[in-house]
Amino acid sequence: MHEAGEFALDQLIEDGIVKEIPVVGIIAKLYKTALGIQGYIFAKKLKKFYTSLSGVPLSERDSFRKRIESDPKYRNCVGENLM
Repeated sequence: MHEAGEFALDQLIEDGIVKEIPVVGIIAKLYKTALGIQGYIFAKKLKKFYTSLSGVPLSERDSFRKRIESDPKYRNCVGENLM
């Protein structure tokens, strides 16, 4: 969804006429900045997750993986929380 909105916004801005409208230009820049900040925060969260993961014993990770594979409700719950 983000990609579609960003693509549409980029297309509008590249057309020149829309870019000339000051309010639209400011909104577009704020939107792109927000997407950049979201990406940065998400990358930091992923880094923390993967770094922390190395401290969990392999047996616990394997047990967790097996539970995710065998329990669809638990798998959905984990997926929703990761997102």
